[in-house]
Amino acid sequence: MNLISKVIFSYDIRADRFGQSSSFESIDELKQVIQEAQYQKPYNLSVKRTIQIIDTDIKPKESDFGSVFFPTLINPTVRVEIPAETISFSVADKLLYPKDVRKILNQKYGSVLNFDEKKLDENKPISSFYVQEEHEDSALGYNGHIVRNVYYSQLSPKDIVVNDKLEQIWPEKTKTAPESLNKILAKTKEEVKQR
Repeated sequence: MNLISKVIFSYDIRADRFGQSSSFESIDELKQVIQEAQYQKPYNLSVKRTIQIIDTDIKPKESDFGSVFFPTLINPTVRVEIPAETISFSVADKLLYPKDVRKILNQKYGSVLNFDEKKLDENKPISSFYVQEEHEDSALGYNGHIVRNVYYSQLSPKDIVVNDKLEQIWPEKTKTAPESLNKILAKTKEEVKQR
């Protein structure tokens, strides 16, 4: 058994109930994915660094019908996969504050719905929000009434927000990618200790 290690970087985008995941090679490739993403902002982005232990004595399997429809089938050359680090961000064009969310809700629904039920810190940006619609049923069936609820969260000083160029805009605005992202992407090698 001849083992080598390989570092794999992957991303996971989550926007409400939608998203996508894949691996990537460079920060430029990740920027391109973010710039081409068609999700409503803000959305969540996670970047994960994983270490794969690969047995070079095993020949890779040819892709077949099963692997297309069952992506959980793993490459037989990968003996172990070790999740090493994950960092998460929000991606937004700009920071949204409670007043911005009220404006969006008023434009789309004619009211702020249940957004103002809790007292919000007006100087603290909103990390994400979405409106969930439920059809209200009566005992005789659907009565045509729709109940809309706003779900949201506010940013904390530990949260990080980037724009679609991967430039940090929260907790402080920079013209560079977050330091935590640069650190994780700089770790391209991992030594495997054979016993």
